Amino acid sequence: MSEFKHDIKEFLAEAEDILAELSSNLLKLEKEIDAGVVEPAVVNSIFRSAHTLKGISGMFGITEMQIITHKMEDILDSLRMGRITINREGVKVLFEIVDLLNEIVLARGKGDTFEMDKIDSAILKLDNVAGASASIVSPYPEEVDIDRDILSVLSEYEEFRLKENIRTGNIILVIGAEFPITVFDAGLVEMTEYLKSIGEVIAILPSASDDKEKLHFDILFGANKDVASINDMLRGRNLTVKVVSGRLITKAAESVERFIPDFQIESKMEEGTLRSVSNTVRVDITKLDNIMNTVGELSQLKTSIAQIVNRLRLETGFAGFAAELSKIDKYLEKRLAELQERMIEVRLVPINQLFDKFVRVVRRFSDEMDKEIELITLGGETELDKLIIEELADPLMHIMRNAIDHGIERPLDREMRGKAKVGIIALRAYQQGSYVVIEVEDDGAGMSAEAIRKKAVEKGLIDVAASNALSKNEILEFIFIPGFSTKDKVSEISGRGVGMDVVKKNLSTLRGTIDIDTEEGRGTKIVLTLPITLAILQALIVVAGDRRYAVPLGSVMEILNIRDSDIKTMEKKEVIVLRDKTIPVLRLEQFFYPTSSAKAKTEMSGIIVGLAESIFCILVGNIIGQEDIVIKPLAKLFEVPGIAGATDLGELGTLLVIDIAGIIDAASKGVNKRAA
Repeated sequence: MSEFKHDIKEFLAEAEDILAELSSNLLKLEKEIDAGVVEPAVVNSIFRSAHTLKGISGMFGITEMQIITHKMEDILDSLRMGRITINREGVKVLFEIVDLLNEIVLARGKGDTFEMDKIDSAILKLDNVAGASASIVSPYPEEVDIDRDILSVLSEYEEFRLKENIRTGNIILVIGAEFPITVFDAGLVEMTEYLKSIGEVIAILPSASDDKEKLHFDILFGANKDVASINDMLRGRNLTVKVVSGRLITKAAESVERFIPDFQIESKMEEGTLRSVSNTVRVDITKLDNIMNTVGELSQLKTSIAQIVNRLRLETGFAGFAAELSKIDKYLEKRLAELQERMIEVRLVPINQLFDKFVRVVRRFSDEMDKEIELITLGGETELDKLIIEELADPLMHIMRNAIDHGIERPLDREMRGKAKVGIIALRAYQQGSYVVIEVEDDGAGMSAEAIRKKAVEKGLIDVAASNALSKNEILEFIFIPGFSTKDKVSEISGRGVGMDVVKKNLSTLRGTIDIDTEEGRGTKIVLTLPITLAILQALIVVAGDRRYAVPLGSVMEILNIRDSDIKTMEKKEVIVLRDKTIPVLRLEQFFYPTSSAKAKTEMSGIIVGLAESIFCILVGNIIGQEDIVIKPLAKLFEVPGIAGATDLGELGTLLVIDIAGIIDAASKGVNKRAA
C-alpha cells in the first residue's frame, strides 16, 4: 500500500508539471491564432504533452485521464498533420479539457473517484473540435524533385512539414553536421536550437561517417530566406559543429559552399556513461518539514551545550574540558547555521510557479465577464517557501477574481472613461529583507470608500454618525468582514461575500499582512507582505514586563538604548525621533496587556522594526540574547493577535514568538482590542 501511495505521488508531481506546460502552450497557440500565424513547434509541443499524459496515466492506471488524453492526442495529431484547423473556440474547449484533467489530478490526490459523466461530456466536446474543419493534405508539387533516400526515412509528420515548407516557398537544405561522440548531445541541441530561430528543423536524420570517433547527422531544414543569407548566418555563428555540406533538394537548386566554424565543446563525460543529464530530485515537502524539525531540535541541543560551556567556564575557568567543549560548541554552531541555510534554500522555489497559473485564470474569467484583460507578471524569479506558495494560492485567487470582476471595466465603459480598451492587471513580487512583497494592481474602477461606508451602514455594522468620522483606510477595513460585499448581483466570480475575509485569515496564518491603496476611477493596488520561510528563524530573546518573548530578527532594522526622556507625545501617542524621523512607539507589554501600567525604568531597549512602509519602535525591558528558533503553531483556542507561535529553548523555557507583521498591522490600523 505504501508503494502505491509513493507511485501516486510520483504520478501527481509529473502530471502537474505536464499540465502546466500544456496550459502555457495553449496560451501561445491562442495568441498565434489571433495573430494569424501558428508555429508548428507549438502545436507539436501540445501534442507531445497529451501523448506523455496518456502514457503515464495508463502506466499508473488512471483510466479516466487515459480516455480523455487518448482522444485529445488524436485531435492534436490531426491538427499538426493539417487534417483539421482550429480557432479560438476550439482552443477554449482544449482549455476546458485541461481544467478537467487538473480536477482528475486533484481528485486522485485526495483518493477520490471521478464522475464518468464528466468524461463523456468532455469526449463529446472534443468530437466537435475534431469535426470543426477538415482539409486535404496536398501532394508534392510536380516541379519538385525529392531525394527518395531522404523521403523514405521521414515519418508521416516530418513528410507533412516538408510539404508545407515547399508549399509556402521555403528553401529546403540538408545540413550535414558531425560531432565527437563525447559531446554529441550538447552539440546537436545547440545547433538545432539556433536553426529553429531562423527556420524550421523538419527532421534529424542519421548518416554514415568515415571517422569512428564522430557521429554524423543530416539536418533537414526549411527557411524563408535565400541560401546566401543562411550561409552567412551559419558561417558567422560559432555553432561548435563542423558543417560538412549544405544543398537544396528541389529542382531550383543552388550550391552552398562548404564552411567549417570553430569547434570548441570539450568532453567532460566518460564514454559510455549511464549518468542522468539532470541532477534534480523531487522531494515531498512533508519530508523537508520533518528534517527541519530535527534541525530545530539539534539547535535546542546546541543551546544546552552552550549553557553547559558557560557554567564550566564560571566553575573551572577557560581551560581543560571547558576550552575543548567551547571549541566544539563554536564548530557545531557554524555547521548548524550552514545546515539551516541550506535547508531553507531547498524549500525556496520561484514564485513563477504560482504566477504562471494566473495567466490561465485571467484568460478564463475575462472571457466569462466579456472583458479584455492583459496580465503582466514581474519578479517571478523571487523565491518563497514552497509551503507558503501553496497556502498563498487561494488568497491570491480571491484577489485576482475581485480585480477582474469589481476592478476592470468592460471595453466600452473603459473607452467612455478615456481608458485603453484592454485593462491591465499587474502581478509583481520582490524581496524586502526577510519578507517577500506581492503586489496585485489593476487600472480599473477602483474602490469607492463612500459606497463601502453606505453598505456598512446598511448592514448595521456602524451607525451613520460614526461612519462619517472614519478615515478612508478605516472604511476599507470593512471589506475584510465576513459576508461583506458591495456587489448586489451574485456571479460565479464574486459577489457572494466570500473572499477578502478568507484572504486576511489565511495571510494571518502565514504571518503576513495585507494593505490596500485604491483611487476611485483609477484602480486598486493590494500589497501582501509575507515571510520568506516559516522554518527556522533567528530571534532576539527579550523581556517585556515579567515575561520573555522571541522577536524574529528578520524584521529588526536597528536596536537602540532608549531613555524615558527620549519618548515624546504627539497627538496623544508616544513617539521617538530618530535621525529627524518621527517613529511611533509600541510598548510590547501594553500591546498584550492594555491595562498594565508602564513601569518606570531609567533605560530600556527599543527595537526598530519595519514592514513595507510601516516602521515602529517596539519597547522592551531588555534583550537577553539571540537564538535560532523553530516556531510551533498554537492551537486555535490559544491563537492571539501578534503571536506567531511558540518555541522551546531548553533552560530558557517555552517562549511565545512575536508576530511582527501582525503587531504592525494592528498598531497601524488602530486596533484597540487585545487578547490577553
